[in-house]
Amino acid sequence: MEKLMNSFVNQSASGFLEYFDEYKQKKLMNREDYKNLYNQISKIFDKHKNVQSFIEDEQIIDLTEKEKKMALRVLDLHDDIATLELIEAFKLGKKEMLNFLIEMDMIKKKK
Repeated sequence: MEKLMNSFVNQSASGFLEYFDEYKQKKLMNREDYKNLYNQISKIFDKHKNVQSFIEDEQIIDLTEKEKKMALRVLDLHDDIATLELIEAFKLGKKEMLNFLIEMDMIKKKK
């Protein structure tokens, strides 16, 4: 049977997380909305080093009220990033399933 694509099913040795990270690099890293979310986090961390230490280094430190709000904002931004990644994971799963069904001759590819 002719192999149509190098799908995850055929490449499982590389591991799903590595495969998905590569896919994410291609699909998300060039999107303006995705880059904007990361830029917002970077700006907060640049202005509020305690927030960065608290979130990235998991240091237990006293935060001002403003820093607490900024920490919550960063967590919200991380949730937005996770949502975009989840949507891409769903799309990847759909693509992989279609490729698998085509390779198994369970459905025919449109010409």
